[in-house]
Amino acid sequence: MKVLMVAPSVKIPENLAQSVHQHEFAKRLVENGIEVHLVCRRPKDPPELEDGVVYHKIMSKEFPLKRPVFTLDTVRMLNKIVKSPSYWVMISLFIVSIGSSVGLYSMIPLFLVNEMGMDRPWANSLIGLSRVFGIVVLFLSGWITNRFGPKNSMTFFLSTTGIFTLLFGALRGQVLTPIIMFFQAASVACLFPVGFTVLSILFPLQLRGVAVSLVMLVAFSLGGGLIPSAIGHWAEAFSFSSAFALFGILSLCLLPLFRRAGNRLEV
Repeated sequence: MKVLMVAPSVKIPENLAQSVHQHEFAKRLVENGIEVHLVCRRPKDPPELEDGVVYHKIMSKEFPLKRPVFTLDTVRMLNKIVKSPSYWVMISLFIVSIGSSVGLYSMIPLFLVNEMGMDRPWANSLIGLSRVFGIVVLFLSGWITNRFGPKNSMTFFLSTTGIFTLLFGALRGQVLTPIIMFFQAASVACLFPVGFTVLSILFPLQLRGVAVSLVMLVAFSLGGGLIPSAIGHWAEAFSFSSAFALFGILSLCLLPLFRRAGNRLEV
């Protein structure tokens, strides 16, 4: 049995964890009777290693231009992901998810203290308890996703998140506001599991890891950075409640996009 191991970024021998791991793994295969060919970086005058591994240098005659080929494959992978409609739809979903959780979470203390007149310790306690309630209902999210399918569940949780966010800004009361905050936190928490489920369905295995990284990079930058900043600027000019209500309306406006895209989300 022959095995070809390709590690273009690894230099052997070298006292780095990645190099040691790759080298030891190759030696263990040789000890089990497997012929191992390892493509890696090698010193100019490599020492003789009595380990049974057949080494091939990057850019050697046996494997020419390997590094440019790997780089080109990465560029093609990124290009394929970015051109996919699924990528942009999922970015929109996670911007709403992160904006409704991290974005609102960073602004809610100011809202409860400045506009609702709550004591700061009590406001912080309510916020913390609402997040715990969101963790509890995650099990309900999994059951709904298995029962009705990920796309229908995504539409349902996006609808409830938009509605509760809208109500959180539109309705105010010492009792009503905490109740709506609890349900809003629960609906947002349910968006993340179904969102990652849809991501795993939309993208094939060879693109899945890179796609998730790109989606979360853009979504966190906008949902966790731009949205809290926008809410803060809006609140200075108007109010936190109107900012929350507006964000809830914008979230609901994305529903037709997800409904239409749900039938053609393919990479």
